[in-house]
Amino acid sequence: MVEGFDYGVAEAERTETQTALSEAQQTSERIVAEAQEQAKQTLDDARKAAQQEAFDLRRQALKEVKAILSRVESVRAAADEELETQRIFSNIAKIKANSATLITGQTANGHVEVTGGLPVDVSPTPIAEAISETSALVTAEVSDQPKAATGRKATGKRDKKAAK
Repeated sequence: MVEGFDYGVAEAERTETQTALSEAQQTSERIVAEAQEQAKQTLDDARKAAQQEAFDLRRQALKEVKAILSRVESVRAAADEELETQRIFSNIAKIKANSATLITGQTANGHVEVTGGLPVDVSPTPIAEAISETSALVTAEVSDQPKAATGRKATGKRDKKAAK
């Protein structure tokens, strides 16, 4: 033993040091646990925000797609209407040409000559009148035409009937 050295004081200091060290470790562990919990909470919040943003973007994209589809549908309807109008005008022109050919004589070089003294009206027909004439002719044409068979078997049967 060393003279003048108080082992009791040293033991008390060692005990205080161990207590302080133990408290420091506990505080350190608590701080690390709190930091990990905060980090986890931050990640969860960020994940939720990202999911909400993705949901909002999908919803917005769906709205835009629906708007584009609506515009495409209206353009398609307008194109269908225009095609129907052109078909009607084409039928009117065919009818007028056939009528003019029946009423007039046509020479070999394509010139039209009036036969039998009948006047020929080659002026444009008003649209309402032309449509009513054409719809009557189209209705007559449709009712006179046989219905087309559909499918492979039906087509084969139609071909066999045509061959007979």
